[in-house]
Amino acid sequence: MFRVEALRCPVPDVLRTFLSREVSPSAAAVYARGGLFRVSVKHGHLWHSLVQHQWGEEKIMRFKTATAVVGALLMVATAAGCGTPAEQASGTGTTRVAIVLGGQANDGGFNQSGADPLDVLAKEGKIVTQVRQGADQRQAEAYFQQFASEGYDLVIGWSATFSASLYKISADPKYAKTKFLITGDSGDKQKTSANVETWNYDNLSYGYLLGWIAAHAQLSPIGIVDGEPLPAQKKKWQGFALGVKAIQPNAEVREPVFIGSWKDALLANQAATTQIGSGVRMIATNAEGFAPGIASAAAAAGNVATIGMAPTTSPEATKVNIGRVKLDMLALMRQIIDRVKNGTFGNQTSTSSIANRSLILDKITTVAATPALPGDLQNRAQDLAQQIADGKVKIGS
Repeated sequence: MFRVEALRCPVPDVLRTFLSREVSPSAAAVYARGGLFRVSVKHGHLWHSLVQHQWGEEKIMRFKTATAVVGALLMVATAAGCGTPAEQASGTGTTRVAIVLGGQANDGGFNQSGADPLDVLAKEGKIVTQVRQGADQRQAEAYFQQFASEGYDLVIGWSATFSASLYKISADPKYAKTKFLITGDSGDKQKTSANVETWNYDNLSYGYLLGWIAAHAQLSPIGIVDGEPLPAQKKKWQGFALGVKAIQPNAEVREPVFIGSWKDALLANQAATTQIGSGVRMIATNAEGFAPGIASAAAAAGNVATIGMAPTTSPEATKVNIGRVKLDMLALMRQIIDRVKNGTFGNQTSTSSIANRSLILDKITTVAATPALPGDLQNRAQDLAQQIADGKVKIGS
């Protein structure tokens, strides 16, 4: 039942040997680098760095059965002067940041866009960070309570579905000194406080840029398959239609099909197959767990492209997906951390937009179904961002 905190200190050879023999050599290598992660043996999860090595169930089970050994070895490490990130940061002025994700930190999409900038800031020595991945609402609330109780300086809920839990915990007088960053749509702007800031991306602009890319492929009709029908998602697809029409006024954009899940690839495949059967030439979607199902349907069709997936979604995605809009959160996250450090955090909202260059094009790829896709879209997108910043292009007007 041990909960193993990450250690930023020399790792005893016996522990490295144990990990290499009982789990995998890569686990020992990651551990030896002192990467930030936490292992909850009780639940059999390996968080952050280790989870990115895609451990199999057999390796996890072997690790779980050896909890006594791990505990003993960690006590040796602790006795040698090592401690948890929170303990090490205490009294040093290092800002402690915890983030809870609704998906995986290496999903190539929304969750990774929240985790990656924290990794960069941790490597720079600006922060010490803890990551929780794949949390549902119940788990997320428990994590928020835990991190606030442990005295983390900033606790981030990286999903709009976590907002109610974070608002409740942030209002508890016991946690008045803890800062909370809540993700959500523009409606959350009215809910900031002295220890709460919110972040959102301009959903209309996100969709607009995605549609703007899609239109340059000159394919029609365009179908849309997405997860849950959240207001933010609906607004994004409204923006998508506007972006398509700005380039191809006569293109047909179908109404979004919401499958009700962020993870069900089979449902997504069925929805995409139905769309393709009705004549769509492109399917717009998101970099979510269900995306491989859409890529598979498009690849099987042979003459259908997709947009919105991460490059790492699946082998089929590399054959059909032309690109996506990417969140670049580093600059905004750096500003948020700076406000925590200098005492000015609170009572404001940060917004990612095309104009401030935190909504950008990821790599654009010409696939078999899109021979007309221009090769200079990145330069055109830079021009579009400047026109929007200068007020020459107004989205939705």
